[in-house]
Amino acid sequence: MMKAHQDRLTKAKADRATHEPWLQEIYRLAMPWRTRFGMQAQQTHDHVDVYDGTLMEAVSDFASDLLATYTPTDQRWIEQQVILPPGVSEADRKRIARAVADQDAAIFEEIRASNFYEAVVEANADLALGTAVMHIDEVAGLSYPIHCQALPLVNTYVCAGPYGRIDGVYREQKVTIDHAQVLWPGIDLGPKLSQKKGTDEITIIDGGYRDWKERGTPTWQYAVFESGGKDVMLEQTMAGEGAWPLVGARWLTDTHTAWGIGPAYKALPWARTADELAYLILKNANWQVDPVRSYTDDGVINLDTDIVPGTWIPVGPDGEIRTIENPSNLDIGYFTQDDLRRLIKHALYQDKPEQRGRTPPTATQWLDEALENQRRQGAPLGRLAVEWLFPIFMRFRHLLIQRGTIAPVLYKDEQVRLRLVSPLLRAARQEDAVTGARFLEILNGSFPPETVAMLIDATKTAHNLQAALRDEIIALRTEEEAAQLLASLAQGVASAGRLSDPIAQAPPAPARGAA
Repeated sequence: MMKAHQDRLTKAKADRATHEPWLQEIYRLAMPWRTRFGMQAQQTHDHVDVYDGTLMEAVSDFASDLLATYTPTDQRWIEQQVILPPGVSEADRKRIARAVADQDAAIFEEIRASNFYEAVVEANADLALGTAVMHIDEVAGLSYPIHCQALPLVNTYVCAGPYGRIDGVYREQKVTIDHAQVLWPGIDLGPKLSQKKGTDEITIIDGGYRDWKERGTPTWQYAVFESGGKDVMLEQTMAGEGAWPLVGARWLTDTHTAWGIGPAYKALPWARTADELAYLILKNANWQVDPVRSYTDDGVINLDTDIVPGTWIPVGPDGEIRTIENPSNLDIGYFTQDDLRRLIKHALYQDKPEQRGRTPPTATQWLDEALENQRRQGAPLGRLAVEWLFPIFMRFRHLLIQRGTIAPVLYKDEQVRLRLVSPLLRAARQEDAVTGARFLEILNGSFPPETVAMLIDATKTAHNLQAALRDEIIALRTEEEAAQLLASLAQGVASAGRLSDPIAQAPPAPARGAA
């Protein structure tokens, strides 16, 4: 088993090595405070050499947008859907639906109680580079919230499986002997490491891969071993949905690598240029503020020293002090800088609708730009749902079942089949609701109210809109209740009409010819 882990780890290291140069550069321009590749032992901060912070701001806003779009704190961004065989009674269907809804509520309550929303923002920033990995597990006991940690990319290796998804993750970290025994209970340090002090550091690699030989039940092979070592210190087989603690996802994919391609990668050429341009603008401004001057000298012009801002240069004897002007134009640099910053923001979906020039945009133009931005950002949603949102939800569900906080939903002593519904479907439902609302507006604007009332079934339409928007607050009457209420109202209106009609209240006229 150790050989299988070593083979995958060797391939994963070679794969990551091809991405390290541009990941290193994005870290320098977007997150200079992060530990970078090759700097694990001693971190050096070179943010003093960064002159343009557009990429930093764009990546930070991108991470916040992902939080609000894919994992909003005030909504359930994943839901479980029940799959039942034919013949199940309506009472059992309602009971199972209530049990699943209660389970969803308990899972999201635990997600909010944990540090997930803090960790996911950090992981979202790595998604801007292309790949994010999060570790989700118990920490100190059942009374403590579940702990989430976004793994630094410099310590992480990922492997692609037979279907192109991330199915193997390894992390490498330096820990003390004491911490190793806390992080991995039951670890076998061996005779050599056992003789070391508890404060001595060792480099540990832990992780594993999906075992596709077991197709019925998701199964992972997990191991802990020392970097460069030949023996496994701890080995486990993890089986079941949500049993795997290392969740990895990618923004965009390339079939030749397990690493993802993020929007910050596309913005890197513009970020480099903007940073260099900002440096040149500052350098040029220095010449403008503190120009080079010349003064009278007994000899000829002296260029023995470098010409830097503020330099005084001796020249021929003409008796006049002159300022040597810089012919470069700062305005051109500022205009170019604005274009580069706009491109960087566009690449990271931060080009919010804004007024360009003196003429304000129309409402239609404003809406079209906002929808286009949302459409571009929603392209990777299907993959993020499968690689990111679903595994995170199932991991919390698995841990809560282990704790006994929730229980599997049963029907006739067998576990009910459940499937997760992607937020993509929820977004499509909301778009359908908006389309329906617009259609109603068109009808009301095109036909008289009585015609619209005759064409539209108000009760069914209201129920359809509530289902599409997933509203749980407004209590709508059932179709039967609404029909009874309308009938009683119609009867009341008819009675009131007869009472107020003088012709209806007058006695019947005598027959013609009667005395």
